[in-house]
Amino acid sequence: MNSIPEVFHSKVKKRRTAFITVVVVTAVLAALMVCVGVVRQNRPLPDPIRFRDFRYGSEQKNDTYVYVEIREEPFVFAEQTRDRVKYYYCLVVEGRDLYIVLLNIPDYNRAAQLEYTEPVVLTGVTRKITGELRDLAIDLFTESGWENVNADTLVNIVGAYYMDAAASPNDPAGFYGLAMILVLIGAITAFVYNMGYKQSKVTVASYSKHEWEQIAHEYSSGSYLYALDKNRVVFTSSYLISMQNYIDVMRYDQIAWVYRSVNKQNAVPISSSYMIIAKDSRVLTIGGLAPGGKKQQDAENGIFGIILDKNPAVLAGYADETRRQAKEMYGIDR
Repeated sequence: MNSIPEVFHSKVKKRRTAFITVVVVTAVLAALMVCVGVVRQNRPLPDPIRFRDFRYGSEQKNDTYVYVEIREEPFVFAEQTRDRVKYYYCLVVEGRDLYIVLLNIPDYNRAAQLEYTEPVVLTGVTRKITGELRDLAIDLFTESGWENVNADTLVNIVGAYYMDAAASPNDPAGFYGLAMILVLIGAITAFVYNMGYKQSKVTVASYSKHEWEQIAHEYSSGSYLYALDKNRVVFTSSYLISMQNYIDVMRYDQIAWVYRSVNKQNAVPISSSYMIIAKDSRVLTIGGLAPGGKKQQDAENGIFGIILDKNPAVLAGYADETRRQAKEMYGIDR
């Protein structure tokens, strides 16, 4: 990037430093999460408390390490699949108490084939009975002839919590999952940086030294026709200059097509982007803008207005006709 003027070179260095910092920080944090997970997985297990004592105790919360003694075959009333592994929700009897326990198949088989003189002791962590599991339990007791079973009375029957015998208080999955998310963030950041760097190399090669001096002069003047994102995207008298990702520049007479794209999540607009496509198929994206309202309308008026004023031949909008014209005139297929 040394062939571009210093005003851009310094900004490029700052962007590069920011990207590298994000990648390094996410890598360090991911490694830390893995280490914490390994330490957690290998630490000694605490002594479990009896599930009955937990149920009738004053302190009830998720992730308490408990145990039950099973002397009768568990009754399966629902199934769950996690990571392609099947588990059973079971009703378990311990003395006069009924509990809901989530068992994996090996533990269920042990409990189903027990010898009544020797109870099967299973440990796990507590989970709140909510949502679909609560509804399934209510249906089970209602269909079995129990009267007036609802969310409140269910607590009197099986308690407010069930025991997840497939889980452990030393389960490192949460830390490993967080590490994977951090790795993904770092990988996406590195990908974005790499794509921006490649695009910038194309941009640098597209203009002569004399033209870069003119671009720098117009950028440094501060006399913009329009500016967005705290001046990271500016429209000068001759150029559209973007520093959103790395550096990208287009002369207005190079632009072939401009259109707005709306980004949605669950069918709800969350942001909008403007795609500015050059005749040589280079794409300059102005992203992260409001999906609607006055700010969006101001951005649209500024972007479309200036580009079409400077180059009336630009194709505007995303429709079948403009897509056809873009393909026929410039070989652009989007």
